Amino acid sequence: MPTDYQAIYKAWTAFRKGKRPSRVIDEFAYSLETNIQELTNEINSKTYKHGGYQAVILHEKKRRDLAVANVRDRVIHRLLYDYLLEKFDHSFDPDVWSCRVGKGLHKCLTRTQTLLQTYENNYVWRADITKFFDNVDHRVLMRCLSRKMREDDTALWLCQEVIDSYNALASKVYPLAI
Repeated sequence: MPTDYQAIYKAWTAFRKGKRPSRVIDEFAYSLETNIQELTNEINSKTYKHGGYQAVILHEKKRRDLAVANVRDRVIHRLLYDYLLEKFDHSFDPDVWSCRVGKGLHKCLTRTQTLLQTYENNYVWRADITKFFDNVDHRVLMRCLSRKMREDDTALWLCQEVIDSYNALASKVYPLAI
């Protein structure tokens, strides 16, 4: 897993893309070089510690309870996401459409229509695992990750740090309605 300054800067730009301006993102960006260098040093010396989460409640079509990490931790999440995507995406079923490059709702609908026209008397199963990360056994998750990434101890350590940082009960103590 690349953990140099350039890789973390790339994770920052990917994280930042499409985000609305906000005070916390602007504060991180104000000292961007220093913040990226600190993250680089902390990861490479394995002294990085993930911060806590802010509970946020969104009311869109339905109520969504979110646990939001601070900006520096979200940059690390993006670094891990990009690395894990490269490691795992090729092994996913081609008809899994969520959070994958080159996929999306419109392509999913087109594929579904094609399958329904090709195979008569069939059905579509739309599945979404509610609060997956709140409920998955984190030890089992780490065992699955370590089977695929046993050669990369930095990535495994970073995954463990992020997974251990999340406590579903603690993230719901002080909800902030948006």
